[in-house]
Amino acid sequence: MKNDTRTPELRYVRIPERFRTVLLASVIAVTHVAFGLPHIGSFVTADEHYWVEERIPQYWSSWANGKWKKTLINDKPGVSLALISGPALLLHPDTTLSCQKEEGRFIGCDPTKTSGLYAAFRLPILLVNAALLVIIFLAIRAISGTATAFLATLFCALSPHLLGMSQIVNPDSILWSSGSAGLLCALAFLKSGKRRYACAAVAALTLALLSKYVSIIVIFFLPVFLVYFRFRDFDFSFVESRKRLIGMIAISAIPLLLFPIFVPGVLSSIERITAFLSAGTGKVIPPWCAYIALLGTASAVSLTTLPKPVHRALSFIIARVLSLFGVLFLISITTLVVGRLTNPGWEIFTKLPFDIKDLTNSVFHIANPLSGTDIAFLELSPLTYSLTLPVLAGALISIALSTIGIVRTRKQARSGLPLVLLTFVTLLLLAFAASNVLATPRYVILALPIFAYLAAEGYLSITRIATDFPKMPRSFARYAPAATVVILIAVSVAIITHSAPYHTNYSNELLPEHALIAHSWGYGGYEAAMYLNSLPNSESLTVWSDYYGVCEFFRGTCLTNYHFNQQTIRPDYYVLTRRGKIRYLPRSDDWERESGLVAYRYYDERDPAWELDIAGKKENFVKVIRLDQ
Repeated sequence: MKNDTRTPELRYVRIPERFRTVLLASVIAVTHVAFGLPHIGSFVTADEHYWVEERIPQYWSSWANGKWKKTLINDKPGVSLALISGPALLLHPDTTLSCQKEEGRFIGCDPTKTSGLYAAFRLPILLVNAALLVIIFLAIRAISGTATAFLATLFCALSPHLLGMSQIVNPDSILWSSGSAGLLCALAFLKSGKRRYACAAVAALTLALLSKYVSIIVIFFLPVFLVYFRFRDFDFSFVESRKRLIGMIAISAIPLLLFPIFVPGVLSSIERITAFLSAGTGKVIPPWCAYIALLGTASAVSLTTLPKPVHRALSFIIARVLSLFGVLFLISITTLVVGRLTNPGWEIFTKLPFDIKDLTNSVFHIANPLSGTDIAFLELSPLTYSLTLPVLAGALISIALSTIGIVRTRKQARSGLPLVLLTFVTLLLLAFAASNVLATPRYVILALPIFAYLAAEGYLSITRIATDFPKMPRSFARYAPAATVVILIAVSVAIITHSAPYHTNYSNELLPEHALIAHSWGYGGYEAAMYLNSLPNSESLTVWSDYYGVCEFFRGTCLTNYHFNQQTIRPDYYVLTRRGKIRYLPRSDDWERESGLVAYRYYDERDPAWELDIAGKKENFVKVIRLDQ
């Protein structure tokens, strides 16, 4: 019988296996839904109105009318939102807001109906993500055992950024769950050889592709598992190499074939096919050549028997390369965190806005061009600071233990798996850099469940090491895993409670006080509107807002348009945000001349009529300014 080197189980729980699985899965799903329901209809983020009012109805209308080209509703493509939130159309056939819209103005919006409309489209997303968390739990259980699976999945369920994304009608809200479920189910198939995990991986990756083209990176990465397990971690799986190879090819190919069934419009032109196959970058040949080369290598090593000296040499090289990679990552994280805490004037973070999107735009903010090291720290920053401290610390422990373990022994089960998963995260960040995209917490959201898994592995590995000490009491070995899980979950609950209700603006305590990794994205607009609605004669007031999320809930007249006739429209109040400040100030002179807007005078107002600091960050403000003050 093979040695079981998985992390400790919750063996003291004397419950039949099937009922225990149902109980733990229910706790995970209910936790995510329970913390996701509050505030679910009390904000509107940028671009959500396009999905709710236009794109989702267009998808179903296209099928009803046989207009296949129009099933491609966006270049992300975001079709998963139409599939999941589509039932909301039964409750809201007319998805327009319950207010008049004319010449860039919202007049008489009903906040109750607005909240009901957005909640109806968001609730299915929250429920589907809860279901996908259960699939992730089952996949991790097959890989590493129940304790690791339960802790890792609850880390995901209680992650501020993952929970916040589950509340938004945006393709990223489905990408994080379906993409990571596909990756982990593929690993579970390699571990167990069970067909149900392969089928789950196919379904999850299809949903991920329907969310965002970037999820194709998961498919590109799957052959790495085949190469790794051919030379390392021999006890991870006893599935025949040929079966592994066939399974990985099927998991990779079937989602690509299923995609056009749901989105026939993607086949309507060469440009659309190219966008699909290139993950929206337009570069088809280089990534697919690399994938074919990697798949060919995986096939060759899976189907041939190498001489022992060659096999040992390749195993040695892979171990050393991964260990070096782990050391470099640990050094990079440490340098980033310590550097930002001890050097408040680090130029690339103090002068370069975190949300410039394109790296080439850095020339407008800093004198020197970005070096490779600068880009590496910039891309790593949103991932580092969007993780909760327990998850970040546990993941670093796992990476450190894996870095040591992979060198010390050839047969330490899963010893290098954290490092292999770390290469996936790095590949994701490199893809952003190669595409000239500056990462944000939304862009790296696919990596957060991977780090949750690494964190659970790290903590329970430490627990296992502690219980192996010769004179350790038996009661410690019996209850330590459960106690570890309970303590970490309690800390995670405290963090998610503190971050509420502005979850996607969360940053951990390692981020300097003045720094941001996300702006309000519509948070605070509902609260500002409620303040304005509470004023006397609010329905006769005129408000100008520099960003979305206010007008949809305001009962009076509200504008977000920068061009209007100042002779007929004179705002009584401004609602100002940090994001609006970035967009508005560069063109404030032109807009003041055309519309009489003088909002630029009030962004630094210290005594506004009403103010909210998102997530406790003074720089991430929402202010209401009374113009006669």
